[in-house]
Amino acid sequence: MLRALDAVRAQGAKRILLSLGAKGCLLVSPEGRWYAPPVREPASPSGLSPLGSGDALLGGFLRAVAAGETEDSALKWGVAAATANLLHRGACFMSAAEIRGFLPRVRVRIV
Repeated sequence: MLRALDAVRAQGAKRILLSLGAKGCLLVSPEGRWYAPPVREPASPSGLSPLGSGDALLGGFLRAVAAGETEDSALKWGVAAATANLLHRGACFMSAAEIRGFLPRVRVRIV
């Protein structure tokens, strides 16, 4: 999979943020390649809802990029936002406090 992402980058894409759903997330950029496994969270009273988690991942990532965060930090923000989204029925009803609460639990490693 990483070779395929590198090939897409070679065709001109600067960054590729790829959700692997329940298996985590990959980020490939000129600065490197990172993997973030999912944050395991017990089900909320309303049950886990993946609806909008990809949007939350992208939104959290872009928010961090716009704020000047490093690539690995931006990936953490994206995964934290996607995880917080899981706790709500519907798309992107999580709060900034919920996202910040997940940040320390997000692990990112170089691949």
